[in-house]
Amino acid sequence: MKFASILFLFLVAVTVTQAQTGPCTEGIIRSGGMPVADEAFSYMPAYGRPVIGHGAMKDADTKSFSDRTNIQRSWEDDHRVVVNAAGDMGYEYGTLRMSYDSKSEGHNEFEAVMLLVYKAKGNTCEQVALTMQPLEPEKKN
Repeated sequence: MKFASILFLFLVAVTVTQAQTGPCTEGIIRSGGMPVADEAFSYMPAYGRPVIGHGAMKDADTKSFSDRTNIQRSWEDDHRVVVNAAGDMGYEYGTLRMSYDSKSEGHNEFEAVMLLVYKAKGNTCEQVALTMQPLEPEKKN
């Protein structure tokens, strides 16, 4: 019985260690700020149409969001990060609460559902896909 307990603990430790060895670990993804892959895919309603490529994403962001200031983001309780055992792919999803100020719209607050996909390139974890959809405000009774 003692041997079985030690073997079980060893297997759990190996499994946890394996999941944390690649560049796309849960900790890395949660820390944010990963580079965007050259051929990344992104869709947000503000873009109008999906965009492909880091440069196209930067241009779409500038066109759609350049007048926004005081941008605040925070994940809701449904936020999850999932990585594969090799740590070379992962995804993040959940509801994001956002707020910002702009000259054209004033102050704006909303929730959006988000899905981000990450993939290892060498020793770096890159964002390869992103989609966001604002949620309709909840009706108050």
